[in-house]
Amino acid sequence: MKKTIAILAILAMVALTAPVLAGEGHKCTAGTQECLDMMAAKLASKGWVGIELDKTDEGELVITKVIKHSPAQEAGLQKGDILLAMNGLSLTDESEENQKKLEKSWMSFKPGNEVAYAINRDGKKTKTKITLGQMPEEMVASYVGRHMLEHSTTAVAKK
Repeated sequence: MKKTIAILAILAMVALTAPVLAGEGHKCTAGTQECLDMMAAKLASKGWVGIELDKTDEGELVITKVIKHSPAQEAGLQKGDILLAMNGLSLTDESEENQKKLEKSWMSFKPGNEVAYAINRDGKKTKTKITLGQMPEEMVASYVGRHMLEHSTTAVAKK
């Protein structure tokens, strides 16, 4: 398994918030307070699944953790499930066209939206629907805090 990808809002929160969040090769150019305000506003309005994933060498997304009391747990997702598709869009197809469709879909996700996942559990393909929740405040604070640490480190390095 490659580097763990923490997915706290929706499957693709990192892609959705990339213009605002630093990390994964993106450099945040906003001032610290501006960045903090933008992140808090974006995270408060985004849907939350409540899973953590690893990406395999084959590009599959494997659930490594299901957060307690999350929409994912309520929908029955389990550690070890492999996510194949979201709302009919492949999660392993890295073509530009598919990625644009995924991004457009991700951009619309809000708390209360329903998302359909195709999963592989123990070699059996199945489907499940998840009603997205609002990210818990403690997770927003943790995510923003990690970014602010990187943001301040980047700001110090520029001086």
